[in-house]
Formats: sequence, C-alpha cells, structure tokens
Amino acid sequence: MKLNKSIHTRDSDSFTRKTLQQYKDDYLDILDYYKNKNIDNDEESFIDYEIRLIKEFIKPVLENIKTELELKCGLDFEIEFEVKPYISSYNKIISFLETKKSELSNKTPLSNIATEDKRLKTFQDFVFSINNKEMFVKELKLLFPNEKGKSLKAIINILKTERILIIGAGEFKAFYEALKIEFNRNIGTYNSINDVKEIHEDITTPIENKVRPLINKYKTS
Repeated sequence: MKLNKSIHTRDSDSFTRKTLQQYKDDYLDILDYYKNKNIDNDEESFIDYEIRLIKEFIKPVLENIKTELELKCGLDFEIEFEVKPYISSYNKIISFLETKKSELSNKTPLSNIATEDKRLKTFQDFVFSINNKEMFVKELKLLFPNEKGKSLKAIINILKTERILIIGAGEFKAFYEALKIEFNRNIGTYNSINDVKEIHEDITTPIENKVRPLINKYKTS
C-alpha cells in the first residue's frame, strides 16, 4: 500500500466541495486572486496550477492511496467528506479547465487581429463602385504621377464625393500608409494630406477635369 501525506491545502478552497457550475461562477474571482499573488501570472499558468492541484487532491482516492491519517486513525475526514463525494465534480472541473486552456491557446488577441487588419489593408480595399479596381488604380497613378500633399487631397476628396473612396472613421492613417505603398513615391507627409481643410479652385478644377473621364470609364452605374 502506498503512503501519502495529508492532502489538506488552503489553495484547494478554490474548488473543494464545489459543483462544476459553482466553480464556473467563481472562476473569474479565483483567477483574479491568483494573478494578484504574482504580477507575472497569466490565465494559462493559473489553469495549469489548478489542474495539478485538483489532480493531487483526488489522487489518493483514484489510486487507492492511504494517507497517514487513515493509517493512524482509520479515517481521513478530508478524504471521506471533501474528496469522495465530489470526485465527479472535480473531474468535470478538470475537463472545463482543459477546454479553457485549449481555447486560450487557439485564440488570437483582438488587439493583434486589429493590427493585422490595418497592416494588410491595401489601397484597393478603400476603393468601391468600380468595375475593375486594378485597372482603375493603375490608370489613376499614371494620370497623377507627381501630385502630393494638397493636390493629392483634392483627388481624394473628389473620389470620396463620388463614393469611390470610402475611408471609415479612424482609418485615415491606415489609408495613408496604403496610399504610400500603392503610389510608391513621395506623396507628402500624413499631415500635409490629412490636415488640409480648404483647397482653392485653381487646384481642384484642373484635377476634376482630369479625373472625370477616368471616373466615367470605370464607375459602376
């Protein structure tokens, strides 16, 4: 017969005598307590710790191990009243924690997803209502090979008015980066384009006359 020391531990209070639902209800509070004990702790390390703790807690019953108290007195109250009646619940809690860990391992943080979306967004992703985006963008670049700053903002404004360019709230920085990559030349600084509030007609009119045939050629009806 194997011999094992008493399994009593205050840390076991997180799951002792609890059903799976009770443990789920307390999960976030238990996690917060664990994290507060060490600033470097995260949810995955907490789950690993809990699983090890529960398995150690129920090990004497599963493996028929006698504790020192049982050998000495014939009865271990912790085993009889805190382990045996709740074996099913403890196994369910372990399964719940293992599923939770698997979900965390496969989950990409939302902040990373947002970063990837911004990094991968191209100029064509901002273009709408066009029959052939690739050809439209190609001819647009040929049509305006040198414009930058205020002149480029005039082109953007015209295409926005036509609903060809749609730039969502908070997306202008991502749009500027995509524009810079697409045109692959000096287009002016971010502020020289974004911060322009008024553009004189002597700039907008020639640009309007120049871009209008291209719009008429490719814009969907």
